[in-house]
Amino acid sequence: MSDTRPLILYVDDEEANRQTFRFLYEEQLRVAVASSGEEALARLDELDPAVLVADQRMPGMSGSELCAQVRMRKPDTLRIILTAYADVNAAVDAINRGAVHAYFHKPYNEEELRNRLSDAVALFVARREVAALEERLIRDVPERVARAMAAEIAHELGNVLTGLGLSAQVLGDELTKIRASVSGPVSGAVERCIERSDHVIACVEQLVGFTQRLRSDGGGMERCEPQKVLRSTARLLEPRVRQACAIVLRGESEATVPMAASALGQVLINVVLNAAQAIERSEREDGLIELVLEDAGHEIAIHVIDDGPGIPAALLARIFEPRFTTRDGGSGLGLDLTRRLVEDAGGRVEVSSVPGRTEMIVRLPRVNET
Repeated sequence: MSDTRPLILYVDDEEANRQTFRFLYEEQLRVAVASSGEEALARLDELDPAVLVADQRMPGMSGSELCAQVRMRKPDTLRIILTAYADVNAAVDAINRGAVHAYFHKPYNEEELRNRLSDAVALFVARREVAALEERLIRDVPERVARAMAAEIAHELGNVLTGLGLSAQVLGDELTKIRASVSGPVSGAVERCIERSDHVIACVEQLVGFTQRLRSDGGGMERCEPQKVLRSTARLLEPRVRQACAIVLRGESEATVPMAASALGQVLINVVLNAAQAIERSEREDGLIELVLEDAGHEIAIHVIDDGPGIPAALLARIFEPRFTTRDGGSGLGLDLTRRLVEDAGGRVEVSSVPGRTEMIVRLPRVNET
């Protein structure tokens, strides 16, 4: 009986390394090997690998060059680079050209690589299943059912995007801090990584807009309880901001609003992170961000109040403009996206600021339960 499990293709010009890889992983995973990038490309269609693992330094075609070729021919195949050289430029080249899934130095940790391979195979399978589902959906499912399923997919995708957007913003912040302390080739590499981080945030913005359109076509109204979203957001962001400020929750309400929890979560993450970054720039360690939930009967108001340096009056009217930012290395996408998500739900965002206090209010209509 043929083995139909997803395949790992390992490419290395050294026979001993190929045999070692087989010995370590083929009991749990389906493995094939190739001795060069050229051989791997010749067998690519035949093998259809879920994951490519390539040595960086090989005669002829390097690992990053192979990943770039595979990326064009088999975009679903996830790509991992192994190298015995602490080469920053090679790492950046592999990331930029081959969009590698992971980058490991030799000698690699066997268990870490095994876990990463298992995760990559699972991701490959999930992507193929989603593609197959999409194909069946287009071919077989009546339009009404398809729209309902699209809304459900949008809901789940929105939850993932909330976490992805936060991770991309945190990564960009950390890279900006690193850039100030390095120089030479490393500085250029970090700069390119910052650009990639901004690109990720922009892509997340586009995907969030896509999920909003799917939801609007789904025929049903998304709704959530702001109190639960506030609590989840505070728990999620507390480790990120604790060195500069504390987050305090005030107010209670069991009301619901016409907005998906993932979308409201993205709004609150953007607003709270902006407040935290303002406090961080003032180099304080005792700042405070208050999240206040107000039930005003016909509407629900969420107040985000920080004791940072404030927003200059000349800039206050511009903070919601697309790509406008006062933060070095920032993308300027967060508050523009925040405003659009809130307005799509029938709400509005208000902001006021004086030195030592900035307050942003997210106002959303209340859903009347029947």
